[in-house]
Amino acid sequence: MFIRDSSVLEKAAVPLVLFFFQAEDGIRDFCLSRGLGDVYKRQVFDQSTTQQDVFEEMKYFVQSAIDGEHVSILAYGQTGSGKTYTMEGLDLASSAGKKIVESSGIIPRALDFIFAEKQRLISLGITLEMELACLEIYNDNITDLLSGGEKRQPSGDQQKFNIHMENGRVVVQNLCWTAIESHETFWGCIRKAYSLRTVDKNFWNERSSRSHCIYRLKLVNSSKQKEGLLTFVDLAGSERSEPTQDAGADIQHKKKIQNEANFINKSLTTLGRIVRMIADKSPNTAIPYRESKLTRLLQDSLGAASSQTLLFVNVCPSSENFLQTKESLIFGSKAVLN
Repeated sequence: MFIRDSSVLEKAAVPLVLFFFQAEDGIRDFCLSRGLGDVYKRQVFDQSTTQQDVFEEMKYFVQSAIDGEHVSILAYGQTGSGKTYTMEGLDLASSAGKKIVESSGIIPRALDFIFAEKQRLISLGITLEMELACLEIYNDNITDLLSGGEKRQPSGDQQKFNIHMENGRVVVQNLCWTAIESHETFWGCIRKAYSLRTVDKNFWNERSSRSHCIYRLKLVNSSKQKEGLLTFVDLAGSERSEPTQDAGADIQHKKKIQNEANFINKSLTTLGRIVRMIADKSPNTAIPYRESKLTRLLQDSLGAASSQTLLFVNVCPSSENFLQTKESLIFGSKAVLN
């Protein structure tokens, strides 16, 4: 688990840095401070941490996927805490296809890393083939962000994206996979997915994610006996609905936001419970992956053999966000495996 505060985005005059102490049974105490302690120093990123610093800490997870593992990288936190900034960077869609810049997030840096590794493997006579799928889970319904040109079909006309397991791999029926031969192909997919994602204006953001956005990259290494899978998950905001509602919003819009929040919080609660069950290694306990589309989709990367999961917990450093920060840390503590 990595902790990151969002003051790098807020550019506060005297940003606060979060650190915490961990006991054997999870988080024992934590506080907001103006200095970073030695405890969990490698896992806590303060406002001085660059995007490159973050990627250097987690690039080994990308390498594991190239080597045939199932790897999931998730960003969790309240709205405005920097989840999308960590995963994508600033203006991912508009900068797609350009060189890596200082603000580039994990996804574009991972792509560069994979293509560099692909060239290295070619020199050794090894091929690395890639396929990409992009989807969102909105109100516990799956939308394929790479198929069709319309934002969302009427509910009665929606394609069925049933989820089932096949040879230990999660399969989404009718999901579109695109072969990735170049940077340009990849960024074309990202631009399309970005333009179709469900967002809305709220108190914190002009463009707030109202869905879980998921990028899945299949990696077939000819020197390995198994297919790697790299999944990036930009989770929807984890806060209660009331603080994020626009004071000027009409009643119908408020109801819509409330309904979205209910689905978001239910899926995140299920995710937290499953992660805790996996961490506890409870014998003879059935893990309820089917309780939400999110956890069902991640079943082959959460607790499965040859799988790894990295959770970024993004927090806001200001005192007004203390309760949300506390809740985010409690959620994150469940991801620390014993």
